[in-house]
Amino acid sequence: MLLQDCGMQVPSPCSFLVLVSGSRSTQPQSARIVDTVLEKYYQSCSFVSGGHIFSLVLDPDGFRNLDHMLNELSYTCRKQIHSGVSIGVSGVFRDLRSCFRAVQEAAGALPLAGSGGIIHSQDLNLPSGQEPFVPLDSDAEGMEYLCRKALKIIETDYRNEELSLNQVSRQLHVSPNYLSANMKKYTGDTFINLLIRKRMEAAKDLVQNGSLRIAEVAFRCGYSDQHYFSYCFKKYYGISPAGMRAKKG
Repeated sequence: MLLQDCGMQVPSPCSFLVLVSGSRSTQPQSARIVDTVLEKYYQSCSFVSGGHIFSLVLDPDGFRNLDHMLNELSYTCRKQIHSGVSIGVSGVFRDLRSCFRAVQEAAGALPLAGSGGIIHSQDLNLPSGQEPFVPLDSDAEGMEYLCRKALKIIETDYRNEELSLNQVSRQLHVSPNYLSANMKKYTGDTFINLLIRKRMEAAKDLVQNGSLRIAEVAFRCGYSDQHYFSYCFKKYYGISPAGMRAKKG
């Protein structure tokens, strides 16, 4: 579709960004609701596909009123669509040939926006095209989606001695501070405490219900240093691994 067919005149120089919006109440007419807000500020063209609203927004002046516009858009959608509409925002581009990349950025940010939230791709350390576009639903959106992925990584990779908040943040394409704050809010505990808990629970099971040497137990639970593992184990349970095994026996 040509931009002229949408009534848009491409400014020179041209700055543009892409919004991807969505909620469980998105309907074809939702694109018109979005454009009524966007057109107060910028040239825009929106359409609905796959239950999401895709908006191309043009402005030659660099989007000085972007935050104000996004807040008004979120408010209007709550009133007229009767649902919290999440919004993913791409970076600002100056060449329309980068439109596909902008769509990838906005779509990649959307799952982390939460119900009714707004999130900018540049706030996420999000490499274009690497984060999958996950449609919003009642079980996987926003903070819950992000934290469930982090918890799954802890569950499956706790044996890796190099596993850390920074590593998981890079894997999920978000900043460590962003992940840490959301994990604390979602679980009530810190990332490192959750990782230690998983390792200690696995270690306890191996100590009590197996015949592995303590050094092997340590290795299987993400510790290369047996003495440091024993120190952490005793600090967590109040008894050394050898003492727990002898007590059970």
